[in-house]
Amino acid sequence: MGWYYMIKLINSKNEILLDNLLLLCKKYKSKINIKNLKNIALTTIKYLSSSNSKRKNLYYNQELETLWYKKIEKNIIDYSIYNDDRYISELWACFIVYSKKYLKSLLNIKSFPPNGFLSEFKNVKIILDLGCGFGLTTGILKEIFPKAVVYGTNIKNTLQYSIAKYFSKNYNFKILTNIDNLKEIDLIFASEYFEHLENPIDELSLILKKLKPKYLLVANSFGTRGIGHFNIYNYNGNKYAGKEISKIFIDKLKENNYEKVKTKLWNNRPAYYRLKNLQIKEILHVDK
Repeated sequence: MGWYYMIKLINSKNEILLDNLLLLCKKYKSKINIKNLKNIALTTIKYLSSSNSKRKNLYYNQELETLWYKKIEKNIIDYSIYNDDRYISELWACFIVYSKKYLKSLLNIKSFPPNGFLSEFKNVKIILDLGCGFGLTTGILKEIFPKAVVYGTNIKNTLQYSIAKYFSKNYNFKILTNIDNLKEIDLIFASEYFEHLENPIDELSLILKKLKPKYLLVANSFGTRGIGHFNIYNYNGNKYAGKEISKIFIDKLKENNYEKVKTKLWNNRPAYYRLKNLQIKEILHVDK
């Protein structure tokens, strides 16, 4: 069964989980330097937790991020970074600083008064975690929604994919490399996903058309520095900066009949979008 099967991810102690995660990574890739990756992970957590002004003083510690942007400036998109050992630390830091906190906040009824997110999502049966990294967020989603079928997407032939496959067997979720064989989805969770795509609006349009999600929890960070992020994004043959593509992203959701729902989540992250008139449609469906 393995050690990970015994631990509840959402309440796990971060240091213990990191130590065991790195040991698991070493089983799949024996040459990784655990001590070095742990130091990078802790430095990256500090970096991501800092304000933009303070981050500038920490750029020198972010070797992989610096390498990514140097290549972007030369119009080179090097996706091999996702299989770089140092990306292990980046994924861990993003999980701690962002996605784990986002998912834990769903359990707090004060985040979505008066009845909370669990009541809002009581009829959710199928969930998709886009760009799931190690699968830690996907495992947590399965813990929060034990009766739901939970999928995570990842890049094949990477260490993170192998780790996610391992977790999927122990936490009873499914890993996919694309959404080709999926049908309609109830809830989509996308934390730090769309900004890793040079054409994020095309991806969003495909997802909305094919999967017809009822609910979306989205945490985008267009316009911020990050490994795999772009300075300029493409859409309809034009180029847009981060803030511009963020507005187009929101407009595309509105165009597809989604409304942004007010929450009490800190800094409104993740943003919550819901299909308009959904509750009325569900009542009519039940009456039939």
